[in-house]
Amino acid sequence: MVRPQRFLFEHITGRELDPDTVLLHACDVPICVHVTADPRSHLFEGDHTMNMRDREQKGRAGRHLVGMRGLSRQQLAARSRTLRDVVQTMGWNREAIAAVIAGAGPDQPTLFDWPS
Repeated sequence: MVRPQRFLFEHITGRELDPDTVLLHACDVPICVHVTADPRSHLFEGDHTMNMRDREQKGRAGRHLVGMRGLSRQQLAARSRTLRDVVQTMGWNREAIAAVIAGAGPDQPTLFDWPS
């Protein structure tokens, strides 16, 4: 079994990654599979220690920090499918992605949305 981003990274770059190499993401989307051959992309090679350090520095040291705490496996799967659907229909829209991760419905106002 291979993670999709690892498979795509190897396919696009044409080189096989060492089994101990971890692909790190600059984005904070748990199921991100965005991959490009551009070395300045948000995807970069590292190891487990680098990944844990990056996670701590960005304040992502637990699922609860991205609105996933307390969700069952089925709820997590449903949230992931919703996120996939949003990305497929709206593209890489940070606001829409953040709303899905936060569990916000499309009619839920944000903090600074005021009724007309």
